[in-house]
Amino acid sequence: MKEHNIDYTFHDPQPYPCGDVADVYASIKEAGMFMPCQRTEGVSTSDIILRVIRHKDDFMRQALEKFSPEELNVSKEYAEYVQEKPEDKGKLRASFEKNEAEMIEKEIKRLQEEINKLKESQK
Repeated sequence: MKEHNIDYTFHDPQPYPCGDVADVYASIKEAGMFMPCQRTEGVSTSDIILRVIRHKDDFMRQALEKFSPEELNVSKEYAEYVQEKPEDKGKLRASFEKNEAEMIEKEIKRLQEEINKLKESQK
């Protein structure tokens, strides 16, 4: 978490077992970096994340009015793509889509490695 500048994890306080690990959040709780919160009936984190992903270009377009691509940790190509007029998107989309699958695959691999490290630290 320190490597990624994450100060706290917010989640409901219930233990979450995974394999041989009794609670995947145990080490975070012990480190004082866990903030318990209550679940809200009818609100799904997965649904919120899905909406953000579906509308990421719109959110990014708004964010780029205030922040640079570097501050938002996005490539200049992606910033140009989301700021293009709809009729010009085809040109940039082709170059962006070419790398998008590879970027997603790398991020999934990175997240899997982080999960494995967390599991190992729980042993």
